[in-house]
Amino acid sequence: DYEWILAFEADELYRIVDLMRHLRASEARLHVREEVPFYTGRRKSVADLVAGLA
Repeated sequence: DYEWILAFEADELYRIVDLMRHLRASEARLHVREEVPFYTGRRKSVADLVAGLA
């Protein structure tokens, strides 16, 4: 049960990975009790998503 979820978007995946690594090294990170993994995926329109399920 997480209090919030963040969504990031970038043209290249490595930019998000680098951002997450940078944020995990921040001082505010000292207050995090539980290390939560992050998940990646490609952005799809609803039509593409429905077509992929058929």
